[in-house]
Amino acid sequence: MLLAVVFYGMLNVMECVISKKVVFFFSFLTLTSCSYKYSKIEISPKNITLEGIKIGSKNEIYFTIQNLSSRDLIIMDIESSCDCTIPEISKLSIPKDNVYQLKILYSPTRLGEQTQTITIKSNTDPPFHDVFIYTKVVD
Repeated sequence: MLLAVVFYGMLNVMECVISKKVVFFFSFLTLTSCSYKYSKIEISPKNITLEGIKIGSKNEIYFTIQNLSSRDLIIMDIESSCDCTIPEISKLSIPKDNVYQLKILYSPTRLGEQTQTITIKSNTDPPFHDVFIYTKVVD
């Protein structure tokens, strides 16, 4: 009987050790896979200032998006804060270590100082990146 109790106790200890190793292994696997799944992005410039823009004029503005990672940078969406600011594309895959010139078409519909925000959603951490266009629109 005593031998059975000791054997049962050893089994519980071994189960605990094994389960801790399994938990550690899956925790490690989760941590490494989480850090691996994100790409790195660099956008320049972050801000563009344009003065003396005529109302109704058509303007092309460029931002450089660079993939700084060893995996593809996936642009899932590009949105603007105004209908007068239109990104040329809305989805894109940029291969590792490559650069893309994002063209924005800007045609102001009202006078005065304005701020337009372009939001880029990608497979990065954090996933959202904002760039800004500051303008002074004249008649």
